[in-house]
Amino acid sequence: MKKIITSLLLLLPMIAFAQPIPNSGMQPNKLEGRVLGKKVFYLYKVVAHAAVSDDWKTFITFRNDQERETTLIIDFLDADGAPVEAEFYTIENNEIPLVGTGVDMTLPPVGMDTIEFDFLPGGQRNLQVFVYAEVDGLQFGIETMLHNFQGADKVATVGAIDQLPGPNFFMNIDRRLDPYTQNWKQRGFAVTNVSEFTCDCEVVLYDDLGGFVDSALLRIDSGAKWLGTTAVMFPDIDDLLVSNLGLIDVRCNENVAVLGLAFEDNTPIVGSVPVDYFEIVGGKRVIRAR
Repeated sequence: MKKIITSLLLLLPMIAFAQPIPNSGMQPNKLEGRVLGKKVFYLYKVVAHAAVSDDWKTFITFRNDQERETTLIIDFLDADGAPVEAEFYTIENNEIPLVGTGVDMTLPPVGMDTIEFDFLPGGQRNLQVFVYAEVDGLQFGIETMLHNFQGADKVATVGAIDQLPGPNFFMNIDRRLDPYTQNWKQRGFAVTNVSEFTCDCEVVLYDDLGGFVDSALLRIDSGAKWLGTTAVMFPDIDDLLVSNLGLIDVRCNENVAVLGLAFEDNTPIVGSVPVDYFEIVGGKRVIRAR
């Protein structure tokens, strides 16, 4: 039976992604226009899940690839797409307290700047970062790194993968026992709706032989995200996947930004895994070039 899963936020602070639109001549999402002075800025890149807590810190580096300065409008949003304040450090290691829900950043020619998130109020553990730019200022890059701490010791670092958001994607599932650590593997993913409309995503689970085993529906509000594991989405996944290997095929009616992660239960082990966006051509799934 098909399950309907609405946008939710689980206590999985290790899951994160950054899915910006690459500088390949493609246009930004003009449905999300912003104005600064007399200039119009459009939503261009999204860090849809930045973990910020006592045990996780997220650092984002912004790089200007042009030989002239460029300005970015950077908004901080919670999991439901509402503005949220954040305390962070700058490239000069200056602390910025909880004074606003975003920042306007001017990068020097071929220069860099950083936002290193340190604290969120009200018990929140993560946020989203929406980055706006002018159409003639799209040549910039974002590097997102999540650092896991146990006390003062950094025990893991995860880097996000840069890809163009799109409506369709698939990701491998691996629920096997790791032969070296003897820990059970997990797969998680986060999906942010980057459009101004509510987004519905059909999620189909296949086994390792390509056979259909189950499906679910994600409904995500504009600017919000769904965050969880495949075991949360499909509670019977270990019975459904006989070999504990499989695939999720996700098809949405709006563009989404996605990151998949692999981790192991009760350990700091975590890493990003490939998420392949695809198009339907002649009734067949064709993987989009990264």
